[in-house]
Amino acid sequence: MTGYVCIAGIGLAVMFFAALIITAYYIYRGVFVYPESERDEPDYIPDSALYHGMESDLAGCMKNMKNDSSKELSVMSYDGLRLCGRLYEGDADAPVVIFFHGYHGTYMRDGYGMFRFCREHGYRILLVDERAHGKSDGDTITFGIKEMHDCISWIKLVDNMYTENAGIIIAGVSMGASAVLMAAGYKEGTAIPKSVIAVIADCAFTSVRDIIKSMCQKLHYPVHISYALAWLGALVFGHMNISSTAVASAEAAVSGIRIPVLFIHGSNDSVVPSSMCDRLYNACTAYKKQLVISGADHAVNALTAYNAYADAVGEFIKKCGKGYYNEKKSED
Repeated sequence: MTGYVCIAGIGLAVMFFAALIITAYYIYRGVFVYPESERDEPDYIPDSALYHGMESDLAGCMKNMKNDSSKELSVMSYDGLRLCGRLYEGDADAPVVIFFHGYHGTYMRDGYGMFRFCREHGYRILLVDERAHGKSDGDTITFGIKEMHDCISWIKLVDNMYTENAGIIIAGVSMGASAVLMAAGYKEGTAIPKSVIAVIADCAFTSVRDIIKSMCQKLHYPVHISYALAWLGALVFGHMNISSTAVASAEAAVSGIRIPVLFIHGSNDSVVPSSMCDRLYNACTAYKKQLVISGADHAVNALTAYNAYADAVGEFIKKCGKGYYNEKKSED
């Protein structure tokens, strides 16, 4: 009888473990995998309250992106993916902005504010399709863990294209914002090139762990169990540790940033709590500025209040000469 009980116990344990792995796999597929067949077209505007009343402005900017002269570029990622982007030229002595969109976003939809600002001021801008988005290879999104290395690859490409430029500004929205912060403050790999003079982070999240837990809470899922399964799925099937502060935390990374950072966030952000922006700002030891757009929801700060957005970005960039590199300054 004891032997039968033991065998039954082992059988139940195996079934439990199998169920755990299968559940983790499906959560991993739902959160981290973004097949090409499911990707939005660059100019797609979702039927969402986020864009209510702002569709016309966004569609007009997208039309300008299509009609404006641009050049398609590509670069190989450190792990062998072909990444794609579009370069819009500007004045010869102007900075180059490299822009990264958000999770399940597009360069057109998320790039509204930065594209409009750059075209108005004669800046060059490179709009990137992040891995597993748009025309870029891959089907796995890593919330900045691998995207920060892609950011470095794009910077090096731009460095080789413009040997004499006025500096590179890396900018992003949502996941793209966290990725550029992580790239700028990454400690364990190659330091960010000195051609980068500033970072602009629009509605960035503090860490992969924090944003997944926050979304679980908003969706009324059991937070600890759901996150544990997401962590297990990411580790087993994606080979990444989403709890690592070394590679999965923008909040940890900003303490090592030595170039100026502009943090932008909407006061009514329904995806990334505005408190995350406060935490990032407080953790940053470099020269920094913060802009909170009153009433703005997630990733629509420029659409909600473009003049305030453009004024803040313009004033910030004016102060970001190459002399700020490696300096620790702050401005309240």
